[in-house]
Amino acid sequence: MVWGVGWRGLVILVAVILVGAVAAGCGSGSGSGSEEKKIALLLPNERAVRYQDRYGFDRKIEEECPNCKVLFGNAQDSVKKQQEQAEQLLDEGADVLVVDPVEPHAASRIVRTAGQMDVPVVSYARLIPDSPVNYYVGVADEQLGQLQAEVLGTTLKEEGRKSGPIVSITIGTGGPQNAGARRTFDSSGVEIARSYAIDESVSEAEAFASARRAMQRAIDALGANGFAGVFTSNDQTAAGAIAAIRAAGIDPKAKPTTGSGSTLPAVKRVLAGEQGMSAYEATWQQSATSAKVAVKLLNEETVPSGWVTDKPDNGLKDVPATLWPATAVTSINLMSTVIPYRFIKPEELCVGRYAKYCAEADPKIPAPGGA
Repeated sequence: MVWGVGWRGLVILVAVILVGAVAAGCGSGSGSGSEEKKIALLLPNERAVRYQDRYGFDRKIEEECPNCKVLFGNAQDSVKKQQEQAEQLLDEGADVLVVDPVEPHAASRIVRTAGQMDVPVVSYARLIPDSPVNYYVGVADEQLGQLQAEVLGTTLKEEGRKSGPIVSITIGTGGPQNAGARRTFDSSGVEIARSYAIDESVSEAEAFASARRAMQRAIDALGANGFAGVFTSNDQTAAGAIAAIRAAGIDPKAKPTTGSGSTLPAVKRVLAGEQGMSAYEATWQQSATSAKVAVKLLNEETVPSGWVTDKPDNGLKDVPATLWPATAVTSINLMSTVIPYRFIKPEELCVGRYAKYCAEADPKIPAPGGA
């Protein structure tokens, strides 16, 4: 007996308590229930193009799952630190991991650790091999390689050196990006005079130094006039190759070089004519898709089949994936690519010696302060 409450009153009191408990347990929106859900985003460093859209990821998570909290890790180019961050965030109760790996092969350990705790993993930007990844969001690598090769081939043709030859510096020897580029060069008759492959296990920071050494070896072997351009996989390897070209006393403008990522330093080089092209890898689309997929996995829902554009083999399984097409970025199309996307801001790009290049490239590019 509860003092001061009759049996009828006691029944009513218990009913009220039960109704209140049920109401408290019935949240609305994605991530059902009042308990806070946690999605962890692990990035390799603050230079990664994904880092630039970290807040876009946060906004999309908030939109899709108001009851979710984003946990964040910046590995600062350390495989060990990324592993430790993943374990720490799992200990903090992360329900889903979204991982842009420092080194893809090493990150397979993260996937397996998460799997032991029944935590799904979205591989972001680079596919993590030999592991039970739940989903992959990235760029369509084969189309990216084809795009880079087409732009370089067109530039060489315009310069009267249709067949090159060129120097090729790739990340690894296989993969769809390299395959797409090779097929395009073969079909267009571009000759590869020297080819170098950087180990896939290197971090982005190490890629610069490796590419610089490879380019220096090519220059030593071919001489300044023995190559017409350079194919490199991304903006880090492009930067290394261009540094070696400049150090050899060669004008980078005379040796068009490919890249991808559309990092700010790379777009500045493109604007100044020191890098032939970069590629915008649909970064905000990747970010938004990763967030939406993470929420689906969090709620144990099936990712809609319409989102799946491919199922690449990661060595263990065919991973359902959303792969976005890349877009070429050159000095003449900035106003139709990275600037209207706000991926590159005029106030960051058109400063110092680059201000005049902005005006020359496209008068419609907003002057700093007027964007």
